[in-house]
Amino acid sequence: MLEPKQPSASLATMSNKKKKKGGDEEGGGDASKNAWYIKILDAPPGLLAKGVSEDQQAKFQAIGHRYNVEYNRRAARQAGDLHRKIKLKQEAINALPEALQKEARTLDLTPFPASRRITTLTPPIPGFEAGKYDLPGAI
Repeated sequence: MLEPKQPSASLATMSNKKKKKGGDEEGGGDASKNAWYIKILDAPPGLLAKGVSEDQQAKFQAIGHRYNVEYNRRAARQAGDLHRKIKLKQEAINALPEALQKEARTLDLTPFPASRRITTLTPPIPGFEAGKYDLPGAI
């Protein structure tokens, strides 16, 4: 049986070796590790720095808030609709005779025909010739 290989050096000793070799000019250690966070915190302020007035900011806040409210309402409506459909499906299956219930609860994993076209919601690409890519026997 093979035993796991022990690391040759710990992370602490590796960081000490870096310091002994000279380290960073900025001080190394935590200062260099936190440089990314400091850069984020020192980022310029948002819309005020771009010349957007406080009235416009308030308007943008209201628009964003309204969007979030409506988006969450829509998501809740869709989730409720899905829940009702699942509940109705279960009630319909439970109303079937026992033999049919078992059949209704098994998953149908048969693949779609390879020649079946997939519908898309996007407009056609200009200059695209679908005939080059048609499968023989496609509908």
